[in-house]
Amino acid sequence: MSGAELEKAKKAKLGTGERFRAVASNVEKSELQAGKSPKEAARIAGATAAKIGRKSLGAKKFNQLAVAGRERQARKARMAV
Repeated sequence: MSGAELEKAKKAKLGTGERFRAVASNVEKSELQAGKSPKEAARIAGATAAKIGRKSLGAKKFNQLAVAGRERQARKARMAV
């Protein structure tokens, strides 16, 4: 396998939120190294990951995935109670 094929094979399934968390984590680390507060770094990381997601998937698809994720999270919370 070439490097590009390996990179593509390692991506998490779309809709799990793993890709979003990976991008946000990388951005947060770089913002912390740049001297931002942890709260500010987390805010910037989430916004940057969302912007990248909307750019790569399109606004409609990205929002569909976001809604599905929120519903999944709410369902988990209800099951825990």
